[in-house]
Amino acid sequence: ASDSATLRCSTERHYVGRCSGNLVDGHLSTKDKCPLVSSFYTSSESGGSVLSRCSDGSVASLPGSLTDEGSWCLDAESLQAKAGNSSDYASVGGVCAQVQCAEGKVKVKYLGGSGFEPCPEGGEIQLTASEHFKDGGKIKCPRYEEVCTVAANGSVLPLQIIGR
Repeated sequence: ASDSATLRCSTERHYVGRCSGNLVDGHLSTKDKCPLVSSFYTSSESGGSVLSRCSDGSVASLPGSLTDEGSWCLDAESLQAKAGNSSDYASVGGVCAQVQCAEGKVKVKYLGGSGFEPCPEGGEIQLTASEHFKDGGKIKCPRYEEVCTVAANGSVLPLQIIGR
């Protein structure tokens, strides 16, 4: 969606933010795309803005997000996340989650999850209603190449040889 209220992932999956502009061929557009996602999140509780990088563990105000050194922004569907300490929920199209990569496979740990779960490319993790998420929803599994070939902070990872 191109609305400016829904939280979503930036293209490189480092940030959760809101749509800050729709550009198609250099012109503003109303198409259902959002190539420009703000890297700042403004909390509805405090009104303050914070840099919304998933790999920054000190960022605790992103609804439905588990931020840490190994966290990436993953696309979500039908997800309503608790917004801070209030009883309000925010519609989110992306959340930060911890990612583990091993032997060509991706595992994901989300906010409130008991541990890392296998997350095969093209698959999804079904969430149930919890203190963090209203009525459940889905986190979409990322491609291995998107989250396992570069560190969550943008630095280069050592070459991993698969199949040995």
